[in-house]
Amino acid sequence: MDDIVWIREDVPPKKNEDIGSRVGVEECNKGNNVKNESKKTSGAEFDINDYERTLESNVQEAINLVSDLCDRSSKVQKNQEDLLQSLEKERKERQKVEEEMRHVLLQNKRLEEEKHRLESEVSCLKFRLNGGANLEPEEAEVILNDGCIEVGGAGRMSGSERLLEEPNGAVLLPNMTLIVSDQKKGIFHLSLTSNLLRNISNSNWKWIQAPAVTKGDHPEIMVSVIAKEDGSSKWERFIFKFNENLQFIAKVKGPKWVAEYSVTRDRISIAADGYIYLMVTNTTFTALYQLSPDCKWTELCHRKDVCFLDLQVISFPPLSLTIR
Repeated sequence: MDDIVWIREDVPPKKNEDIGSRVGVEECNKGNNVKNESKKTSGAEFDINDYERTLESNVQEAINLVSDLCDRSSKVQKNQEDLLQSLEKERKERQKVEEEMRHVLLQNKRLEEEKHRLESEVSCLKFRLNGGANLEPEEAEVILNDGCIEVGGAGRMSGSERLLEEPNGAVLLPNMTLIVSDQKKGIFHLSLTSNLLRNISNSNWKWIQAPAVTKGDHPEIMVSVIAKEDGSSKWERFIFKFNENLQFIAKVKGPKWVAEYSVTRDRISIAADGYIYLMVTNTTFTALYQLSPDCKWTELCHRKDVCFLDLQVISFPPLSLTIR
């Protein structure tokens, strides 16, 4: 038997088979790649979701902070508005109180003016009375004891330097006695034989000066006095009126224009028609005032840097004033 010899022949693969194999292999490889890409995509998707959740949380937290800030701002604004309203209310109340105080002060001023007017009218009435004869007994006692202190009675004035300290004026009465004003020691009634008839003074008086006397059967004496009421610290100018025995009759307040001037030299002159003229002089001015019978003052003259020495009514009518 013949021996069989196997001959090996390398046959190239068929074309279709080769493509199929490749496709299979490629498809297999693609499957593996898809799985790998799927795994990568899942990881990326996981990272994005976590970021979104974190971002959403941060945004919500920011919104909450903004909302809280808005609430706080609203509260602060409300507190400021309440404070402004409270301040405005206090301002209105304070303004109301100030207006009421101004009203009260105005009322007090008017009452004070009315009081002074009434006092002036009363003083004027008393001023025109003759020795207080028409007054009620109680009123007469008050007026005649208007703080006057009588120093002794009649006596010999042997040493005038001991009685008079700063004399500044004198007038002669129809009964031939003298009235002397002393700036510090009051008013003296003296005889021509140097007898002291009476002396009146008061701790509430100062700058007693300018004695003048009316004409007639019952002469009246007038002097200018800076005086204050008991318990008061306000000094004011008055014209005091006495009878011929230095008994107090009445007083009238001086002109308001020179109320604050206490250190002056005054002169009084009395006209026959009842008008009284007061000259006030200090180092800076001289002024002349007229007091009518109804006790109203009128400023007739006011000059600066001029010093008048004396005043005298010459005649009436017509009225002539001599000022030196």
